[in-house]
Amino acid sequence: MSEINSCEEVMRFFPKIYTFEDTLNFVKNVIKKYENNDLAVYACVSKSNNTFIGSVGITYHNFKSFFTPCYEVGWRLDKQYWNEGYATEAAKGVLNYGLIELCIDEIVSYSPVINTGSIRVMQKIGMKFYQEYFNHTLWDKNSPLSKHILYRITREEYLRDLKK
Repeated sequence: MSEINSCEEVMRFFPKIYTFEDTLNFVKNVIKKYENNDLAVYACVSKSNNTFIGSVGITYHNFKSFFTPCYEVGWRLDKQYWNEGYATEAAKGVLNYGLIELCIDEIVSYSPVINTGSIRVMQKIGMKFYQEYFNHTLWDKNSPLSKHILYRITREEYLRDLKK
């Protein structure tokens, strides 16, 4: 995970590139969430070669925004596994788990508007466009990363789409 989090290309849509210490704190936070029976990201492993390729999961957020508190589906994969369908397959799995097994009413996903790869994943997993160009409160307003796009899907919509 440290190699992924320290990769400039992977982290170009995040506020910063993680140091080893940042990644260690990230992993400790994930473990703490598991210990408290909270939602967190999961290790994402390639089925073909059992290699760790990143993380995918649902997390709870309550930072100040018009759509929070919320549950968010997110992913971060090693760049060598991009455009292979891994993010889509894994995100579909955790989205299904959250909406069907956990009965979460709504799950969102958001990204800087310039992150077309993640936006494509949001669309492929059945999420619906909600709002474009909101300024994310965790980014500096002058940063090109502050302008975000928001997708969401409700449990009801997901169940309806499954019947199609």
